Amino acid sequence: MKSERIKKAGYTYLNVAAIVACLTVIALILAAVFFRTPGEDAPSEPLDQLSAAPSDETSVGSDASDTESESLSGPFAVLTEQTVPNAQVASGDLILVSNEYHYTHPDPASLASIFENKSGSYKCGDTSGLAEARAIEAFNEMLDDFYAATGSGSVTVLHGYLTPEEAGDRYDRADDKTHTAQAGGSDFHTGLSFSLTVYPSSDGSIGDGSYAWLSDNAYRYGFILRYPEDKLDVTGISPSDGHYRYVGRAAAAYMYENNLCLEEFLDLVERATPEEPLLWDCEVGSFAAYFQRASDGTETMIWVPAVLEYSVSGNNRDGFVVIASNG
Repeated sequence: MKSERIKKAGYTYLNVAAIVACLTVIALILAAVFFRTPGEDAPSEPLDQLSAAPSDETSVGSDASDTESESLSGPFAVLTEQTVPNAQVASGDLILVSNEYHYTHPDPASLASIFENKSGSYKCGDTSGLAEARAIEAFNEMLDDFYAATGSGSVTVLHGYLTPEEAGDRYDRADDKTHTAQAGGSDFHTGLSFSLTVYPSSDGSIGDGSYAWLSDNAYRYGFILRYPEDKLDVTGISPSDGHYRYVGRAAAAYMYENNLCLEEFLDLVERATPEEPLLWDCEVGSFAAYFQRASDGTETMIWVPAVLEYSVSGNNRDGFVVIASNG
């Protein structure tokens, strides 16, 4: 009997030990659940910072820094800093040259021969005409399509780039000096403009008949009529049906659709900001633009899109125009 009581007591101790062990395990599990170390299993950075991490895409401005602004919305939601020499205020497709804002081309020797690079769809008045290579390329495309549409090969380039001396000679010979570009104030100093006529004259005149195709379609190739008929009070220069200026396709499309000359477009963009950019759609895509004023000194820090393709042009007045492709 005594041995049976000892055996039963042993079983009882084992049962109690098992129960205690189970309770201990349960207590440890509950402690792990309710008293987990703060921040365990959480991301090492806030979610909003993770989602706003810089993209691996490369923007057109390859010298931009890695500093970014994430406080905006829309097409310029993520911006990055870019330092631009203030000398570039006088560089780009949107520079404004007038009797008020003079300009000297920084490197006329870099200009290309229009005659040597022309297509077979138009003529040159002589072999000495010069222009920026990108403008000649776009001009060739426009005149090739004009020839395909009309069958006329009579459009003739009188000249492209003019030196200040050549512009001064034209000013001296002009009957209406009030509305003629002075030396230093000619749009032809840019190397982005072409003066056109029709030769022989018996085939018609620029702006009339089939040649109206040019003014109706030039924007598709990045060109505008620099001095339209109804903008004398804005440009200060006598209207010309034969003066075509390259400004880039996006800007040209906006100016054409909204009946703006270059001065009016630049004034409009100057009021736009990254928070409230100028937005438009055209045949070549959706675009957004804004203005960054040049600072005092030799260079300016401007904000440019971090993940959108963009261009920066000076306005030859007081700052930079940023135009981004927004889709």
